[in-house]
Amino acid sequence: MLLAHSLLRRACLSILAKRISMHVLMFLVLLGALYLGQFTEAATVAFLVNASEWIVGKSQLAVEKELGKSLVGTASHATLLSTGGGPRTSGTPIRIEDLRPKDVVLLKSGSTVPTDGRVLKADSFMVNESSVSGEALPVDKGVGQQLLSGTVVVAGVAEMECTAKAAESFQGKIQAAVEDARSSRSEMEELVNRFAEVYTPIVVLMSIMLAVWTSNLTRGLTATEQQGVQCFFSKIILY
Repeated sequence: MLLAHSLLRRACLSILAKRISMHVLMFLVLLGALYLGQFTEAATVAFLVNASEWIVGKSQLAVEKELGKSLVGTASHATLLSTGGGPRTSGTPIRIEDLRPKDVVLLKSGSTVPTDGRVLKADSFMVNESSVSGEALPVDKGVGQQLLSGTVVVAGVAEMECTAKAAESFQGKIQAAVEDARSSRSEMEELVNRFAEVYTPIVVLMSIMLAVWTSNLTRGLTATEQQGVQCFFSKIILY
């Protein structure tokens, strides 16, 4: 029962959604094993399902972690010197998402470039672009050169004119790609899900028909177990 709690929860969610999923089939396999007194087999089924879910979850987290390595810095504000090329100020905090093209911001050592832009003034200005190019050594940046959001200032002071909104900057596009990867499904995953949606109801129906035709519930449950386990491992292999 301790091993099967996750399987039970997923099976119930599928039933509430009026969908016979792979988890419903595996839960029927589990019930069938318990009815036949095969307690070791029931525990094995519950363990394998939980283990497979854990492996898939760890794999997805690893992918998101690798994609997230391109996202640098946790700064939420920048220092605004001029709005749209207008009058200059001594420096006003502004949310990064509120920056617009032609805004001028101040960059100092240790700060993260908030959005894409170009250098207007620079004094011994160096930027770490390893998150973009993979190059570990800092790069000198002079007047007129381009800066990408997410890169880190390692030395000097500069003024930068924004050339893009935060959401349209390099880092914004990377963030959008990560979110898209998190929410979308691969072609193989779609294939596996379509296969399971068709195969699972067929297995359940055939098992019921076998039990009715032979007047033997045990044979129907045994067929469900065999087909369910085969289907489960086929899905794992395809993943």
